[in-house]
Amino acid sequence: MLADTNTANERPGIEEQYETASNTSDLSVESHRRGAVDILIAAAWSETRLGGALLRLHSEYEGSEKPARMGSAAVDRLAGTLELVDGLTAWREAPDKAPVWLKPTEAAKRTAHQWHLHETALLLQKLKALPEVREQLTIRAAMWGMEDAASKAAGVIRYWLDQTCQSCDGRKFRLIQGAPKLSNRACPTCQGSGVAPVPHGQEGRKLANYLDSCVHRARQGISNRLHNRDG
Repeated sequence: MLADTNTANERPGIEEQYETASNTSDLSVESHRRGAVDILIAAAWSETRLGGALLRLHSEYEGSEKPARMGSAAVDRLAGTLELVDGLTAWREAPDKAPVWLKPTEAAKRTAHQWHLHETALLLQKLKALPEVREQLTIRAAMWGMEDAASKAAGVIRYWLDQTCQSCDGRKFRLIQGAPKLSNRACPTCQGSGVAPVPHGQEGRKLANYLDSCVHRARQGISNRLHNRDG
């Protein structure tokens, strides 16, 4: 197999061209020369092919053992272990972030949510279909001129795999404080739908819709092939 190498007098290799294209903001098309958008188009899969990969990814995810979310009783126990100053506790989103002062229950909820995100990230790393799906959605985001394409693609894929509202765990209503019962107050995050908001605003919605479109095309292709075979 010929290696994709390049010398000082040659154009950059395919991998280098692709990396540059994925991080550029200039996606203009010019007939007289190859640009970043041409590299991305060449690397992009068809919607049907990506849809097939998404079906495999979803199957892997559904068949995996997912981390359980921390229940209200466990959150209350965690809150009871936090150090308080005037009834509040210092909570950090990350070690390098400045602390914010929160009520212990709120701090415990945020800590539990962070733990669940971390465990979910470890699970996603084990899914064999994920790297290619993430790469292809990153390409699509870059082709649409989205900044921080890789981060947005990763966030939308996580959402696409599990759209459960993290605030209410899909229960739609808020729990009665101190009791394992639902109140009649709708969850303020999902507005009582039980479904999490799509991350990254309108751009995230566009990417999520694209994933759904790819899956639809893949399923339609499978259905057509089965119909033709049986016919």
